[in-house]
Amino acid sequence: MTLRRIICTFCFAVMGFISQATTFAADGDLDTTFDGDGKVTTAIGSGEDQAYGVAIQSDGKIVVAGRSWNGVNDDFAIVRYNTDGTPDASFDTDGKVTTAIGSGEDRANGVAIQSDGKIVVAGYRIINDNYDFAVVRYNTDGTPDASFDTDGKVTTAIGSGNDFAYGVAIQSDGKIVVAGRSLNGATYDFAVVRYNTDGSLDTTFDTDGKVTTDIGSSHDFAYGVAIQSDGKIVVAGYSIISGNYDVAVVRYNTDGSPDTGFDTDGKVTTDISSSDYANGVAIQSDGKIVVAGHSSNGVNFDFAVVRYNTNGSLDTTFDTDGKVTTAIGSGEDQANGVAIQSDGKIVVAGYSNISGNYDFAVVRYQSGNPTYVELLSFTGEANEDGTVTLAWETATEVDNGGFNLYRSRLRDGNYKKINDTLIPAQGDATAGASYHYEDTPPARGTYYYNLEDVDTHGVSTMHGPEKVKVKK
Repeated sequence: MTLRRIICTFCFAVMGFISQATTFAADGDLDTTFDGDGKVTTAIGSGEDQAYGVAIQSDGKIVVAGRSWNGVNDDFAIVRYNTDGTPDASFDTDGKVTTAIGSGEDRANGVAIQSDGKIVVAGYRIINDNYDFAVVRYNTDGTPDASFDTDGKVTTAIGSGNDFAYGVAIQSDGKIVVAGRSLNGATYDFAVVRYNTDGSLDTTFDTDGKVTTDIGSSHDFAYGVAIQSDGKIVVAGYSIISGNYDVAVVRYNTDGSPDTGFDTDGKVTTDISSSDYANGVAIQSDGKIVVAGHSSNGVNFDFAVVRYNTNGSLDTTFDTDGKVTTAIGSGEDQANGVAIQSDGKIVVAGYSNISGNYDFAVVRYQSGNPTYVELLSFTGEANEDGTVTLAWETATEVDNGGFNLYRSRLRDGNYKKINDTLIPAQGDATAGASYHYEDTPPARGTYYYNLEDVDTHGVSTMHGPEKVKVKK
């Protein structure tokens, strides 16, 4: 048995790390505007309730998916919280929905929000003694969406054996991509299914909507899925290679075929230690692929993060070899999810065994990306008429959108942007440019200036401060 599902709790648990993004980014404190202490637990039934997936709506409401014991077996369970952590009464009147798909065990593992606000949940159900992929789509009020396969529920058998779904992502055209594993008779393979918006299988995806991928000669398990900006599908998990578990990543073209631009065959495995597992995947704005999971340190497991270039090679700008492991406590540490902040920093979430108990664990990593702008100089000079000439020169500008300038009275004070519109980039990937900007401070005294470059992906880098004394 893998370590992926060894936490056993008796109610959903949600922590308010992200409802106040500014506070979290600053110091990692729990957000006390979220249920008073940053933590919420929710009992759904009288038995065990476990959460596995989370997504944030455009209005900030939080949707959590997992399973709830109905007294006989498990059902899909969904809870929606308001931004303050209270159950959202507009979601099935009490913020909680459970869905029985069949008469046996049903478990939800992943959740994604469509652009129209509908909620898509993926997992698996048991039918005729076999587990199959299961997908449920809910309206914004928590009712099953009848436009999705007439009753809001779809089950898909991939092979004649067990099929388990863990990850779900929504394409820009609304099609739904679900990833997991399928038993091929002897071993498990990566399995990916794509559905049309009405719940039917998308036959433009490998002719029947279903793709299985054999990576090694033994078991292959997929858990995370992400969609690139060009529509290609990246799936992450792990594979048994020569008796050891290794991180495994597969990239598919939009038609379901392996992307031969990704390590020549669309498949990459990465050995970190003797046992390595990937559970989550995210795509950076520059197209690099970040995979998170856990790796054996010889005694127990640590967080593990691997970053790949767009061609599938390890990104050696990320901790010199593309691989990072992080011990949080002295016991087991496992990462299950990964997300990329707008500034490029990498946030990884999972759990850690602290003094015999499992606790939430979150780690944030620097992106390790070199700035898109190679800045040669940034200066400020006070003029006799009370103005300040700001000048900067670049050597190269890769995907640079332009610049902003900021002014403050204090070096570490609040900086105010002084240019009305973005100063357009003049350089490119092979050549830089020279820039000048005239500022008129409100009074004489000492000022500090920062220069911000903003790339075409929206990621910015701040340079400075530059100190200038205005005498007139």
